[in-house]
Amino acid sequence: MLDIHPAAEALNGVKMELVDAAFRLLKGIVASTDAAEARKGVNVSIMVGGFPRK
Repeated sequence: MLDIHPAAEALNGVKMELVDAAFRLLKGIVASTDAAEARKGVNVSIMVGGFPRK
């Protein structure tokens, strides 16, 4: 998972939620604010964007 540096704490929260859910097919998670680290070894990526409601 990749996000911007100001959202790093929230990104780690999402990572913890996914780990706690104990999905059988989830083998590991990389949560980073560094694009090169987040893309390492990736064949397919899904880009999801969102913006808080105002």
